[in-house]
Amino acid sequence: MKRIKIEEASEGDVLAKNIVLENGVILLSKESILTNSIINQIKKQHIYYVYIKNNTGSANTSVDVSYLNNRIIENNLSDTEERFILVSNIKLMEDIKSIIKDVVLQEYQR
Repeated sequence: MKRIKIEEASEGDVLAKNIVLENGVILLSKESILTNSIINQIKKQHIYYVYIKNNTGSANTSVDVSYLNNRIIENNLSDTEERFILVSNIKLMEDIKSIIKDVVLQEYQR
């Protein structure tokens, strides 16, 4: 196992540790195979280092990673709901929350 900068990660690398967000949510489980799309999603979460297995390179990179995007979308939408819960009775705040949700959905459906 080695710790590398996310910029040094490459397609086919295998995670040696879970990637956990600040709020404790597991973004990606150990043993996950990195793809360019996943690496970009990790960068968007402001994660700068990951732990990868040393024996990478021969992994199957044609893995379906749609589950990752769905998990990220669900986490971001849930987080947005939690952040706006105390101001849910204010119309302007509901409009802002709606805009944020739209942006999240557009960002991850590219």
